Amino acid sequence: MEVAQLLSSLALLHPQRKPISAALEADLRSIIKKRRYKKKQLLLHEDQVPEQVWYIIKGTTRMYYYESETAREITTWFWHEGDFIIPLREFITGHEHGENIELLEDSLLLSIPIKELWPLCKKYPDYQILQSIVLDINKARAYTHLCRLLSLNSKQRYEKLVEEHKDIFSKAFVKDIACFLNVHPTYLSALRTGRLR
Repeated sequence: MEVAQLLSSLALLHPQRKPISAALEADLRSIIKKRRYKKKQLLLHEDQVPEQVWYIIKGTTRMYYYESETAREITTWFWHEGDFIIPLREFITGHEHGENIELLEDSLLLSIPIKELWPLCKKYPDYQILQSIVLDINKARAYTHLCRLLSLNSKQRYEKLVEEHKDIFSKAFVKDIACFLNVHPTYLSALRTGRLR
């Protein structure tokens, strides 16, 4: 059932909304693994080279790095249910990640070994299109977030996040969300309680 959810998500991404071929579906099913993770578990450590991409069936994750000068964890990204977790730079370059990916709640993920994806690109032109679209979606989201950091004020950035992910505050610490939005945690708390308008 969970694999069917991933395959359905992929089919919806195709420009012609084409269903995935039976042969490609069989190959994908043979390499996809379902795994449960506990809250606070690290999916990827900063000194690891990513060997998997993941699809979130249930759960939320955050990506962060440790800033030694300030002794702080700097949250750079969140992934939510229905998202593909792809550390973009490392997926493309094959170098170590430099950031941690942490589960924010007990989660159910599907994992796919990266080394198994490249042969699929050669074997199935449609899969190559889908993989490019998934990568483009992740890049577009990162670009949109950067644009918001540059062009929106703190309140607007907060409102956009809540509009898109209403339950984020029940899953992540305020300090981590504040870091992601580039605002002070005290200011973010004041926004949430309505003390600032």
